Amino acid sequence: DIIDSKLDKRKKGVFGPPIGKRAVIFVDDLNMPMLQTYGDQPPIELLRQWMDHGGWYDLKDCSFRELVDLQFVAAMGPPGGGRNPVTPRYIRHFNLLWCTDYSASSLERIFKTIFDWHFNKDRFDGSVCSLGGGVITATIKIFNNIAAELLPTPSKSHYTFNLRDFARVVQGMLLSNAADFEKTSDLMLIWSHELLRVFYDRLVTDDDRSWFLDQMKVLTQTHFNMDMDVLFKEFDFNSSGGVDDDDVRYLLYSSYTDPKAAKKTYKRVRDVPAMQKLMVTYLDDYNQISSKPMKLVLFLFAVEHICKIARVLQMPRGNALLAGVGGSGRQSVTRLAAHLAEMEVFSIEVSKSYSLVDWREDLKTVLRLAGAQGKAT
Repeated sequence: DIIDSKLDKRKKGVFGPPIGKRAVIFVDDLNMPMLQTYGDQPPIELLRQWMDHGGWYDLKDCSFRELVDLQFVAAMGPPGGGRNPVTPRYIRHFNLLWCTDYSASSLERIFKTIFDWHFNKDRFDGSVCSLGGGVITATIKIFNNIAAELLPTPSKSHYTFNLRDFARVVQGMLLSNAADFEKTSDLMLIWSHELLRVFYDRLVTDDDRSWFLDQMKVLTQTHFNMDMDVLFKEFDFNSSGGVDDDDVRYLLYSSYTDPKAAKKTYKRVRDVPAMQKLMVTYLDDYNQISSKPMKLVLFLFAVEHICKIARVLQMPRGNALLAGVGGSGRQSVTRLAAHLAEMEVFSIEVSKSYSLVDWREDLKTVLRLAGAQGKAT
């Protein structure tokens, strides 16, 4: 129906784009339809009908509709992770272009160049700069391990990792400044923090989180000759002797540790209880200027989430998806994090009568705030 609605009637039984033009139809995720009992995929068979016979049948009167001046361009990923193989009877009609992944050496060269540029520009200590190659190599290794082992399933549909996630680890490290690096272990801590924020926060089971921490321990020892248990010793408040879920919670970085600073710098939160008290101050400031004040108890988990959201907001093209049950405080921590980042919050109020027209009006409002008025939103 979508394709038919875009075509004009040429003559009886023949349809196509306006005369003198050709229509290009792009089909994304071509191999997403599920295989049925005997291996067929009805949406694919419908498209194949046009390839083999030049059209398909009208659902109303069952007459054959010949479609002319059409071309199809399709895209799909390799089978696996919810994607299925497509019948060769259909694939044979296409010219195939395979977009290969970057090699490890190419990734290392690209991101090592970016890493060296930042750390040399800001005149970091030579011992810190020398670890750049190890940081990039270790990040490539853990990224490849995650992409291979933590595959998407129906209960973990968001386990999709790509090159953007790799880039976000490096991007987070570029927020640092030389004044906060007293020794090489400081570089290892910010690297660990960015891995935790980009990958660890997405994991939903204890087994997956434990597996990820084990991977970090191996890479820290292999590429930097450091014991991760020793590196995180100051966070071992439960005296377990090893790095666990409770310990990594206390590794936080924020640009809002000093409310009086003229320039906000991304640095480690060395005193978490003091950061909790500071968040209460930020909340009081928000309540004084907001028409909808919030009465929140800012315990450690809330402070963690505020720092995480604020980190995403200060990054270029930073987007966050907060998953949680209703009433867990997702909107509240987002509004407070946006207040820290001096951003406006625009909330879409969805109701039973909410329509496409309402959506377009809301979109216009956001674009006017961000584009016309220049307000960070």
